[in-house]
Amino acid sequence: MSGGHYEYKYAQLSMLADDIEVDFLEDGDYIPEYSEDKEVLNHLDDIDLTEVQKDELLYEIKKIIKELRILSEKTRDLEWMMSGDISPKTLYDRLQKYKSKK
Repeated sequence: MSGGHYEYKYAQLSMLADDIEVDFLEDGDYIPEYSEDKEVLNHLDDIDLTEVQKDELLYEIKKIIKELRILSEKTRDLEWMMSGDISPKTLYDRLQKYKSKK
C-alpha cells in the first residue's frame, strides 16, 4: 500500500495515543526526570479532585486513547482510498465494522 494522499498524518494520531498511554501506564504515576530522590508523582494529583473524580478522569483518558487509535485506523483507510490503494466499497465495508464494535 502506498498511501500518502494526506501525507500519512493518520500516523500522528496513533503516535499521540501511544504518548498519552505512556503517561498513564501506571494510572498516571511517574517519576520526574529531574527527581534526585525518585519520588513518584501522579499526573492526576489535584486537591480539588475526589478519588471518584480521578477514577472517572482516568477512565475518560483511556477512552481517548482507544478513540484516537480507532480514528487513526479510519483515517488511514480513507487515505488509502484517496491514494487508490483500496476502493470506496472497501472503505465503506471497513467503516461498517466499526459501527458493529460499539
